[in-house]
Order: sequence, then structure tokens, then C-alpha cells
Amino acid sequence: MEIRVGKIVEVSNHPDAESLFVEKIDLGESTGPRTIVSGLVQFCSAEKLLHLSVVVLCNLKPRAIKGITSYGMVLCASNAEHSQVFVYKLYQIALHVEVIYTHKGQSFDCS
Repeated sequence: MEIRVGKIVEVSNHPDAESLFVEKIDLGESTGPRTIVSGLVQFCSAEKLLHLSVVVLCNLKPRAIKGITSYGMVLCASNAEHSQVFVYKLYQIALHVEVIYTHKGQSFDCS
């Protein structure tokens, strides 16, 4: 798995799906920020996600989700009931690097 840290530089609502965000995530690639479609609308506001450093699974096959191609997945944690999602704020870790393990993260409840 290719897991990297990136910064969300843009968040918008998916034009064809109320439950999806379209995020632009800067992973330090020469092609510019990646477009990633996520189902975080029910758990996080766009304002909470914008400018957040997040962990991204990068080597997934690109997939069209409701007409927009997604080039990865934002990794999150949830409670046992899957009623809350936790996105990790990352501190003291460089952007655009592959992540093997970090214990310096601090989570926050998106709700």
C-alpha cells in the first residue's frame, strides 16, 4: 500500500451526490493536487476538512464515482457503530511523505 500525507487544499460538494465531497489534496506530485471523492459529508463539514493534513491511500485504481474520477482514498477511523468518523490531525510530520507509522497524531470528532 502506498500511504502518504497530503493537505486538503479545496473541498466542494459533489454536483450529483449530496452525500459526497470532492477534495483536492496536495500530495507534492508534479501533476498538482489529486482529486479524491469521499463520503465524509455526513460526518464532517467542508470547513473542518479544508487545510487539514490527512492520510491518503494513493495506489488505488482510479474510479469514477457519480461521474467524477477519484484518485485515492482519505483514511479515517470510526467508532464500532460507524456513526462517528475520526480524521487525524497530523503534527510533526512532513507533508508529501510516505507514512509507515506515526504515534504523534491527534484525532478529532468531525460531528
